Amino acid sequence: MKFLKIGLAILIIPFISYFLIRYSIPLLVESILEVVDGREESMAEMIFALLQILIGYYFIHKAIQLLRFSIK
Repeated sequence: MKFLKIGLAILIIPFISYFLIRYSIPLLVESILEVVDGREESMAEMIFALLQILIGYYFIHKAIQLLRFSIK
C-alpha cells in the first residue's frame, strides 16, 4: 500500500503540472490581454483559468504531502 501511494504521488505531480502549464496559464495570459484591450467577456475566462490553476496547485500540494508522509 505504501508503494502504491508513493507511485500515485509521483505520477500525479508531473501530470497536473503539465496540464497547468499547457492549458491554464496560456488561457490566463490570453484572457488578461483581452481584458486589457477592453473585451469584458474575457473576464469569465480569466476567472476560470485562475480557478483551474488554484485547483491544480491544490492537488500538487496534496500529492507532495502524500509523498512526504508515505516515505516516513
